[in-house]
Amino acid sequence: MSRWPWLLGLALCGMADVLAQPRIGLEATPAWNGWTRPGRVTEVDIRLSAEVATRATLDVAAGRQVVRANIDLEPGRVVRLQVPIESAEGVAVSAVSPAASMKVAITSLGQCAPR
Repeated sequence: MSRWPWLLGLALCGMADVLAQPRIGLEATPAWNGWTRPGRVTEVDIRLSAEVATRATLDVAAGRQVVRANIDLEPGRVVRLQVPIESAEGVAVSAVSPAASMKVAITSLGQCAPR
């Protein structure tokens, strides 16, 4: 019996792991359970992680405000940021690296009546 089919199958299985795209983990949670007041500043708690060491660009957009940061991610290490943003109806958070990209949208920030 020839070993070639077995070796070819083993090589193809190994290639699947090599070809898999590394992922970026991205979680975004608004402060105060998503409640804000018009004209006030609130925060978004962001957690970033990656399977491989990479440099990522984080964008947080709320209304007309955009916050951008370049972050070095390391495997097995979670980077946590609290980003202050202006009060808005929704927030878009995205992380992009040469290896992968991820987007999260927080679309339901509640707004309290101003005092």
